[in-house]
Amino acid sequence: MNRIEEIVSRLMKGVEHVVMVAFAAMLLASIMQVFCRHFVPFPVIWTEELARLLNVAVTYLGAAVLWLGRHHIRIEVIDRLLPARTRTVLSVILNLLMALFLAALLTGAVKMAEAQWPLGAASMPWLSMGWVYSVMAVATVLIFVVLARDLLIDLSTLFRRSGTDDASRRAPS
Repeated sequence: MNRIEEIVSRLMKGVEHVVMVAFAAMLLASIMQVFCRHFVPFPVIWTEELARLLNVAVTYLGAAVLWLGRHHIRIEVIDRLLPARTRTVLSVILNLLMALFLAALLTGAVKMAEAQWPLGAASMPWLSMGWVYSVMAVATVLIFVVLARDLLIDLSTLFRRSGTDDASRRAPS
């Protein structure tokens, strides 16, 4: 299991760097838009659309990074009240439900990417709108990889006879 965790961790580090670059580009596009609107006699029309599209990328890829670190919004009160085995069973059920949601999201993102691929962005016709939906699909797959890792840990905990709880291994340090 350590090898899988190492691969997932390295993958997410790379995604984290992509998110930081996309966020910086989004910020620069927004600053450029404001600057050009107020100080230059001609507006740069593509900056607003670029910032919006980068916001989509930051949102979806950032969600994958947050999922890895378990930094997403979570109500932990119930976790603290339940015994370890019940908490693990509940985690398996929730992960399976999340997998169903991710499958639906991935299916929709792939279909939309295929449908939108021939279309360019309004102010940047060279940029296919299929890329926006492709980012959604990639982020969904990344979240699914982390979810599968968590599911494997939970299932191995459930079927281990010693009854030790591996939930502490998943918790952020």
